[in-house]
Parts: sequence; C-alpha cells; structure tokens
Amino acid sequence: MENLIISFPISLIIFVSSLVQGATGFGFGVIAIPLLTTFCLSPEIALPLSATAAVTQSLYGVVRFRKIINIKEILILSLYCNAGMVMGVLTLHEITRFNQGLFGIIIGIILLVIVSVKTFLKIEPRDIVPWYWGAAALSMGGYICGLAGVGGPVIVLWVLAHKWDNDRIRVTLWSVFLLMTILQIVLYCFVFGNAAFRGFLSGLLIIPVVLIGSFTGIQIGNKLNGKMLNIVISVIIVLISVYSIAKPLL
Repeated sequence: MENLIISFPISLIIFVSSLVQGATGFGFGVIAIPLLTTFCLSPEIALPLSATAAVTQSLYGVVRFRKIINIKEILILSLYCNAGMVMGVLTLHEITRFNQGLFGIIIGIILLVIVSVKTFLKIEPRDIVPWYWGAAALSMGGYICGLAGVGGPVIVLWVLAHKWDNDRIRVTLWSVFLLMTILQIVLYCFVFGNAAFRGFLSGLLIIPVVLIGSFTGIQIGNKLNGKMLNIVISVIIVLISVYSIAKPLL
C-alpha cells in the first residue's frame, strides 16, 4: 500500500479528520497521523500528507472568518510555534533514522498524555494570560507538531485559557496552524526528500475531501453540544493511542 498513496481508507481518514477539526477547531493531526501511520503509510509520507491537507482545512476557516483575525497577535503566536516546530522536525529525523517503529509508540504516549491533561486539568478562562505561559505552551505545541503532527491540543489548551468567544477561538487556531504548517511542509520536504514530497503531492490531490469534511464539520460544530463532542473525540483518541503503542510491541 506504500505505492498507493491515495486510496479509499486514506481518503476516509482525511475526511473524518477534517470533519473533527471543522467542528472543534482542532484534532486534524490527532486523528489523521496515528491512523495513517498505523494502517497505511510511513511517517515520512503521512506527516507531509496530513500537513498539506491541514493547510487547506485551516485556510478554509481563515478565509471564512477573516474579518475577525488579529494579524499582529497571530504573527507573534506563530513565531513561538514555529521555533518549537523546527526542533520537532529535526528530532523526528533522528528518531526515524534510529528506529522507525518508535514513532507509533511515541505518538501513542503523546496522545495519552494530552488526553489525560485535557481531562484532569481544569482550566479557568481569564481575561489576561501571562505571556510566558503562551511562549511555553505554543513552543511545546509546535515541537510536538514537528515531531509527531499532534501538537494541536497543547495549543488549544492555551487558547481555551482565554475568555474568547467560539469564533475567535476557532479562527485563532486555524490562523496559527496555517502559518506553522506551511513551514512544516517545507521542512519535511527538505529533511526527508522524495518520500515527503510524495506525501505533499498526495495532500494536494486530496484537497476536495478536506473541503467537504471541513464544511460538514463546521455545520456540526454550530449545532451540537460541544461538551459531548469533546468526550466522544477523547474516547476515540484514547483507543487510537493504545493501538499505536501496542502494534509495534506485538
């Protein structure tokens, strides 16, 4: 299946991932990366494929809500994310050179930690969050995005610490992810060469699936209970995480 980069299972994974992110503002990589690398592709292909598809999804959201974007704020937030992301991509390169089987274990552990923190850490939104918390959270989120493509929830936790309305939360996440992911794709292609470029081209080919999933997700996000939706997504992530850890060990 390595040579068949675009297939029904891959398209289905991308559709579901786009739907989740459209509904909640995050979750594309959290769903797509472990499923793609577990059932279909190597990390060198799956990560740029997912990142390219995520750019399309984020761009759709940014264009839709462009009138409420704070450009100066987004540029500062993206600077922190990109600094961490560069280090994450370099770490990924060393891991795949050493033992590619470690990727599934690492991503599974990261997802379990993220779900645990999200479940048990009660964040009280406030009017002002100290800048150093933003620098730490966004840099860490960027690092995990570069390493495993699943750093979005870390960034989400920081965003949810603010007293912002749903539209501002979603457009902030989409804008930051868009700027970070563009650099992420360039770095993947530079570091991993032809394999990453194949993933990038595959991501371009699957853009129609991303747009359909994003549109559907936004409609669902406007109608469904956000708390219940997050619970369902958390359960799915836990199941994916356990399988990602267990598979390389079997």
